Amino acid sequence: MSALPTISVITPSLNQARFISECIESVAGQSHPPIEHFILDPGSTDGSREIARAAKSVTLFAEPDKNQSDAICKGFSRAKGDILTWLNTDDYYPDADVLKTVAERFAAEDQPDIVYGEAVFVNEEREFQKQGFINKQPDSLLRTFQYQVGIIQPSVFIHRRVFEKVGGPRIDFNFAMDYEYWVRIACAGFRWAHVDKVFAHHRWWSEMKTASKRGESLHEHCRVGLLHFGYVHWKWIHRYADYILSGSDG
Repeated sequence: MSALPTISVITPSLNQARFISECIESVAGQSHPPIEHFILDPGSTDGSREIARAAKSVTLFAEPDKNQSDAICKGFSRAKGDILTWLNTDDYYPDADVLKTVAERFAAEDQPDIVYGEAVFVNEEREFQKQGFINKQPDSLLRTFQYQVGIIQPSVFIHRRVFEKVGGPRIDFNFAMDYEYWVRIACAGFRWAHVDKVFAHHRWWSEMKTASKRGESLHEHCRVGLLHFGYVHWKWIHRYADYILSGSDG
């Protein structure tokens, strides 16, 4: 059996001392460890840089960036792994075999370009909140992206050839950069594969930017539809209007 593909994990970070150790430990404890875990920090002042610098499993890039998307693109450009992923500092892998499962799926005979799994939403204390909604039918993604995301970012892994062809997340998106990236990848004709395993615990809490600035986030999601499909699906408009009128999550 040939060797499993290598994996690079990229973590953009800014003032996340509260959570960064959990993120680092979940990566370092993998049974198929990544060949590198890059943390890119443009200027934290809460001690999170020091935590990253002290971690033996981490390479810290303490340098300015334009935003989160820019940091991810810098990390992808420097990475040497066959497989690329980004894991935000407030998210973590739930068990030690996540990356092994991912690598085995990429090594399968059909050789997919993107592998994605299940995700669970947790709160600040790692308590279960809800099961993330995942579209388990990869062949339908391009169609359903018109009105929903259906994928949770930290549970997505891409082959290097995807980044080499379409680049990374766009720096002019601050909230829906992952959604826009998935749509762009799907439009380029790459092959997706779903694995029915929880790959990530995604922390949803009041101070995260997607929750605290939900209106701006939903506006960007509408912008993705207009950019790639030429129109905004009524479901995105309904979610945005619901937020504006009632303050709901949309």
